[in-house]
Amino acid sequence: MKSLVHNFTHLKVLDLGDVEMNFTVPEPLTNKTSLTYLGLEGCSLQEIFPTGIFHLPNLKSLNLAYNMDLRGKLPEFHSSSPLQVIDLSATSFYGELPLSIGNLHSLEEFFILDCNFRGYIPSSFENLTQLKVLELSYNNFSVQTLSSLPFFGKLTQLIYLKLDGMN
Repeated sequence: MKSLVHNFTHLKVLDLGDVEMNFTVPEPLTNKTSLTYLGLEGCSLQEIFPTGIFHLPNLKSLNLAYNMDLRGKLPEFHSSSPLQVIDLSATSFYGELPLSIGNLHSLEEFFILDCNFRGYIPSSFENLTQLKVLELSYNNFSVQTLSSLPFFGKLTQLIYLKLDGMN
């Protein structure tokens, strides 16, 4: 994998979904500045995901779903991020959602089903005005009622919302 990543210097799309890899994500992927799509769902990835990949300047879609042994935290996001899709479903990503998630102005789909996130859902979600799909199910968020999430009313593009198994 490392040599594959190293040899393709202008790689824009890398989709290795369901390719059994059983190793960590190679650090050289954080240098692939032309990458627009990274699909590594169902690859049995392990250990810590390099957060630098979230900051690739052209990355629009990141799919890491169904890698149960892949751990990581979401980084602080910059307002220049072009990310449109983030799918971390059924991974071992953990921690709190950063307040800076509201900087992802292009974000259209956000899936974190069955991860280990906790804490509060940041009010900065109200800045995600392009968000169409949001799945937060089966995490440990501190949510008493939906009325404690007033920003949902500002997500006027939202067509799919799933909150199963939340406290």
